[in-house]
Amino acid sequence: MRFVVCPEIFKLYPDLRLPIAVAEDVVAAADTAGGEKLWRQAWEEAGQLGPNYGNAQSHPRVAAWRDAMAATGVSGRKFPSSVESLLRRAFKGGEPPSINPLGVPGM
Repeated sequence: MRFVVCPEIFKLYPDLRLPIAVAEDVVAAADTAGGEKLWRQAWEEAGQLGPNYGNAQSHPRVAAWRDAMAATGVSGRKFPSSVESLLRRAFKGGEPPSINPLGVPGM
Protein backbone atom coordinates (compact mmCIF):
# COMPACT_ATOMS: atom_id res chain seq x y z
CA MET A 1 0.00 0.00 0.00
CA ARG A 2 1.29 3.46 -0.92
CA PHE A 3 0.14 6.98 -0.15
CA VAL A 4 1.49 9.48 -2.67
CA VAL A 5 1.29 13.26 -2.56
CA CYS A 6 2.11 15.40 -5.56
CA PRO A 7 5.29 17.43 -4.78
CA GLU A 8 3.57 20.65 -5.90
CA ILE A 9 1.30 20.40 -2.85
CA PHE A 10 4.31 20.81 -0.56
CA LYS A 11 5.42 23.83 -2.57
CA LEU A 12 2.04 25.44 -1.91
CA TYR A 13 1.95 24.30 1.74
CA PRO A 14 5.53 23.88 2.99
CA ASP A 15 4.42 23.19 6.58
CA LEU A 16 1.85 20.57 5.59
CA ARG A 17 1.81 17.42 7.72
CA LEU A 18 -0.35 14.47 6.71
CA PRO A 19 -0.97 11.89 9.43
CA ILE A 20 -1.91 8.58 7.86
CA ALA A 21 -3.54 5.60 9.56
CA VAL A 22 -4.69 2.25 8.23
CA ALA A 23 -7.41 0.43 10.12
CA GLU A 24 -7.88 -3.27 9.54
CA ASP A 25 -10.57 -5.61 10.83
CA VAL A 26 -12.57 -2.77 12.38
CA VAL A 27 -15.49 -3.97 14.46
CA ALA A 28 -18.11 -1.52 15.66
CA ALA A 29 -18.24 -1.56 19.42
CA ALA A 30 -19.35 2.02 19.86
CA ASP A 31 -22.32 3.26 21.80
CA THR A 32 -24.44 4.25 18.81
CA ALA A 33 -27.02 5.98 21.02
CA GLY A 34 -24.25 8.05 22.62
CA GLY A 35 -22.82 8.87 19.21
CA GLU A 36 -26.23 9.97 17.97
CA LYS A 37 -26.60 12.22 21.03
CA LEU A 38 -23.21 13.85 20.39
CA TRP A 39 -24.04 14.31 16.69
CA ARG A 40 -27.36 16.02 17.48
CA GLN A 41 -25.69 18.27 20.07
CA ALA A 42 -22.96 19.28 17.58
CA TRP A 43 -25.64 19.89 14.92
CA GLU A 44 -27.63 22.19 17.22
CA GLU A 45 -24.51 24.09 18.28
CA ALA A 46 -23.46 24.54 14.65
CA GLY A 47 -26.93 25.80 13.76
CA GLN A 48 -26.75 28.44 16.48
CA LEU A 49 -23.62 29.91 14.85
CA GLY A 50 -25.57 31.13 11.81
CA PRO A 51 -26.32 34.63 13.11
CA ASN A 52 -22.65 35.08 14.08
CA TYR A 53 -21.38 34.44 10.56
CA GLY A 54 -24.26 35.03 8.17
CA ASN A 55 -23.16 32.19 5.89
CA ALA A 56 -21.03 29.08 6.10
CA GLN A 57 -18.26 30.59 3.95
CA SER A 58 -17.68 33.27 6.60
CA HIS A 59 -16.87 30.77 9.35
CA PRO A 60 -13.10 31.06 9.99
CA ARG A 61 -12.40 27.36 9.52
CA VAL A 62 -14.40 27.16 6.31
CA ALA A 63 -12.85 30.39 5.01
CA ALA A 64 -9.35 29.05 5.65
CA TRP A 65 -10.20 25.85 3.80
CA ARG A 66 -11.65 27.75 0.85
CA ASP A 67 -8.54 29.96 0.69
CA ALA A 68 -6.28 26.91 0.73
CA MET A 69 -8.27 25.20 -2.00
CA ALA A 70 -8.38 28.38 -4.10
CA ALA A 71 -4.58 28.51 -3.92
CA THR A 72 -4.52 25.12 -5.65
CA GLY A 73 -6.99 26.30 -8.30
CA VAL A 74 -10.05 24.51 -6.92
CA SER A 75 -13.28 26.50 -6.87
CA GLY A 76 -14.95 26.53 -3.45
CA ARG A 77 -18.21 27.48 -5.13
CA LYS A 78 -18.07 24.53 -7.50
CA PHE A 79 -16.58 22.07 -4.98
CA PRO A 80 -17.56 23.06 -1.43
CA SER A 81 -16.02 21.00 1.36
CA SER A 82 -18.24 18.57 3.22
CA VAL A 83 -17.85 20.65 6.39
CA GLU A 84 -19.07 23.75 4.56
CA SER A 85 -22.04 21.86 3.16
CA LEU A 86 -22.97 20.48 6.58
CA LEU A 87 -22.58 23.89 8.21
CA ARG A 88 -24.79 25.47 5.56
CA ARG A 89 -27.46 22.84 6.27
CA ALA A 90 -27.13 23.37 10.03
CA PHE A 91 -27.62 27.13 9.59
CA LYS A 92 -30.94 26.42 7.85
CA GLY A 93 -32.10 24.34 10.81
CA GLY A 94 -34.11 21.19 10.84
CA GLU A 95 -33.05 17.63 11.40
CA PRO A 96 -29.42 16.63 10.91
CA PRO A 97 -28.59 14.13 8.19
CA SER A 98 -28.31 10.55 9.41
CA ILE A 99 -24.86 9.18 10.06
CA ASN A 100 -23.58 5.64 9.73
CA PRO A 101 -21.38 4.60 12.67
CA LEU A 102 -18.12 3.06 11.50
CA GLY A 103 -18.47 -0.59 10.67
CA VAL A 104 -22.21 -0.89 11.22
CA PRO A 105 -23.71 -1.94 7.88
CA GLY A 106 -27.23 -0.95 7.01
CA MET A 107 -27.68 1.69 9.71
